[in-house]
Amino acid sequence: MSDLVVDSCVVAKWVLPELDTDKALRLIAQAKSAGDRLIVLDIALPEVTNAIWKRQRRGLATREEAQRLVDAIGRFPVSLQP
Repeated sequence: MSDLVVDSCVVAKWVLPELDTDKALRLIAQAKSAGDRLIVLDIALPEVTNAIWKRQRRGLATREEAQRLVDAIGRFPVSLQP
């Protein structure tokens, strides 16, 4: 079992369609199958939420879609660390 530290750019790819989203999502599956722990710094949550908010403000997501994306962040199997 290993610890894998993931930054906010990767977390954003988990919920937003970006380049390499498929690789970021594959990381979750690989970590789970290997018994690895995904660690995310707690600052990543407001950073990704801000990216989602910007998408909504630019008209790329509705308010409801943005809320679903924010909610999805909390469902990922990660350990938040300060």
